[in-house]
This record gives sequence, structure tokens and C-alpha cells, in this order.
Amino acid sequence: MEEKRNYNSYPTMFFAGFWIRFLAYIIDVVIAHALGKIIINPVAVVLNLDMNASFPSVYTFLRLVIFLTYFVLAAKWTQGQSLGKIICGLRIVSLKEENLTWTTILIREACLRYLHKILWILYLVVPFSDKHQSLSDMLCDTAVIREKMFLTENFFKHRFEL
Repeated sequence: MEEKRNYNSYPTMFFAGFWIRFLAYIIDVVIAHALGKIIINPVAVVLNLDMNASFPSVYTFLRLVIFLTYFVLAAKWTQGQSLGKIICGLRIVSLKEENLTWTTILIREACLRYLHKILWILYLVVPFSDKHQSLSDMLCDTAVIREKMFLTENFFKHRFEL
């Protein structure tokens, strides 16, 4: 039986800082935009949609849907990780629930990520918050942890019975 995790009780060093989160986000943006082009561009050509990047258009709306869907499905299917987070050794965790729920993921990864995409300056909350949380983390009671720190701490706890 897996012991219940309480991420509130860990020191601040377990929580991922701004720059590593930024790197993971850049990796994810590249992947999400590539997926958008791979999926939407052929559809746009077949339907003769204007592929102008101006907003609002059907093309940009479909690209936005793919972008947000990538983050939602990645977080749900991998228990709080995306490809960028996997590469950087990060994971989204809930501070209130044992596992991330669909509601938490949809609000954090769809609604609030869209808000952050529009008002990117909101990401500057991360370096100054207690647990390096973004506004979406604070509103959803989540945090991004450095997975290796957590796994190392568990290893030493069990190995040396701390």
C-alpha cells in the first residue's frame, strides 16, 4: 500500500523554481505548436480555411484548442506531467487531494493556462511565491515539484528509516 503523500509538509526546495518551469514550458510550447500544425494545417487546407495567424479566426481557434488539449491530456494521462515536465523532472501535484482530478486539471490547464497565455506577465508570480506557485497553482491548490527531490527523499526515508 502506497503511503499518502502530503506535499504541504515538504521544504521549499522540493518545489520547482521559475527557470526550470520556464524551460519545461518552452519545450511544451514547441511540442504543442508542432502538434497544432501537424493536426490543423491539413484540415485547414482541405476545408480551404484562411491560415492567417490573426485572431479571431477558425484556424487560430482550432490551434488554441489543440494547444490547450495537449496540456490537459498530458497532465491527466501522466499524473501531472507533460513532455516538458518529464524532460525537466517536474510534476504537478495537488496540495489538497491525493491525485489530480479532472476538474483541477481542466481549470488549471485549460482555463488558467489560456489566461496566462494572454497575460504572460502573471508567470512572474512564480519566483516570489512561497512554494514557487503560479497564479493558476494558487487558485487550484496545486504546485510543481522537482520529482527527483521527492523520490530521493522517499528513498532515504525508507532506506534509513528517518
